[in-house]
Amino acid sequence: MNAYELALKIEDEGREYYFQQAEKTDDTQLKQLFAMLADDEKRHAEIIRDMQQKDFEYKGTQTFQHTRRIFKERSDGKHPFVVEITNLEAYQHAIELEEKSIELYADLESKASGEKEREVLRKLKKEEQKHKAILDNLIEFIRRPETWVESPEFTHLEEY
Repeated sequence: MNAYELALKIEDEGREYYFQQAEKTDDTQLKQLFAMLADDEKRHAEIIRDMQQKDFEYKGTQTFQHTRRIFKERSDGKHPFVVEITNLEAYQHAIELEEKSIELYADLESKASGEKEREVLRKLKKEEQKHKAILDNLIEFIRRPETWVESPEFTHLEEY
């Protein structure tokens, strides 16, 4: 299995995992958050497939703007995310999946054959880093909703 096939496998697993998390929660905004993350993973897989065909371009996302809004709306302390403790373990697993993607895209970026390919891989790696930041913030928000403060990393997510 080459690196691009591995990237496709990880993206497909991530997409399926986020869909499962969306189905498990009754919280409308968490459903929306996980659906957006699943859509991003699907888009990443499409970009990787296009890269294999040598006809590719980066396609942006609105996930980070929407996620920022969701957290801001919940930060009043009156509307915390309500999840079971087992879900926190699932979210930690999702962070581990994102970390694998980050490592893989960093490796692919260092081996890229051209600047365009390197730039797209760099952007995909950044998106995975932001997905990790979203999940880190979600876990922190769930654990301490009354004292949660936006992470500087999260508030500085670039707009696409």
